[in-house]
Amino acid sequence: AVVSTQSTGRTKFMGIFHAYDIWHMAKSLLKKLNKVGTKHPKIGLWTKSIIRHFWYATKTCKDNPELLLEIFHTNLLHLLNCHNWSRRVKIFKQLLQLKGKKPYPRKPTYMTQCYHTRLGKRDSRQKPWFKIEDDDFKALFNVITDTRFSNDMKKCSKFVHTGKLECYHSLKLQYLPKSTGYHMRHMIIMTMLTALQHNANLEEGAVIKSYDIRCYSKASKNYVLKTRNIYDRIAFKRSILQEVTHNLAENKQLKYSLSKYITIPVPKTFHGLSLPAMSDLKANRDSRM
Repeated sequence: AVVSTQSTGRTKFMGIFHAYDIWHMAKSLLKKLNKVGTKHPKIGLWTKSIIRHFWYATKTCKDNPELLLEIFHTNLLHLLNCHNWSRRVKIFKQLLQLKGKKPYPRKPTYMTQCYHTRLGKRDSRQKPWFKIEDDDFKALFNVITDTRFSNDMKKCSKFVHTGKLECYHSLKLQYLPKSTGYHMRHMIIMTMLTALQHNANLEEGAVIKSYDIRCYSKASKNYVLKTRNIYDRIAFKRSILQEVTHNLAENKQLKYSLSKYITIPVPKTFHGLSLPAMSDLKANRDSRM
């Protein structure tokens, strides 16, 4: 976010929590890791795992910014093949020397070990572990414990992202495809219908079937597993039809005008050209000149 926007939020809107989008923060972290990964190839092998751990930390921090930073920063201990650090005094002294005068990372107070299952020999051989004296670990340490990025991460403790909003816009394309033009009245009504169906999909019990599918991801350039949900849209549409039938039987009409949703005059066209004659268009289509 812009520095001036952050300052305005701290001074004029102190009662409002300023949250960052998780996806954009993960993208920013990915850029930093890719930049240092060009010089240190071992970091590139762990980039995907670090991004996944970032998402895990933001999702499981229970709205606690300090716990969020601790979960994310203890990933450094995991990369050193240290999965239980309750009595590892020496390694904390070494990390303290790397830290210098920076505020992060702090000594863990919530966690004493990794939460993953016991790693086998096969898991340990897939990617090489780091050593604390290596240059590649020092470069990775500077990225993960960067002061500005760590402070920005505190604004990710609410796990805010635009996933549901993107689902809403995807649903809206079913009723209002971009390839077709509609009258403003039709646009308003179908947007209302989209909002009603989207809210119904979020209710408990709306998903009647859920299964995993394999999809190719352009971002990761590989196949990924995604969950597809089948919603009970028949019940939603039946409830609307029953309400409409009841209103027709009672001879009820809309109590308000749709024109109140139009705040500015809507022009008939966006180009300002007058409609040409059909004969001129046909002659122009059939001509090769």
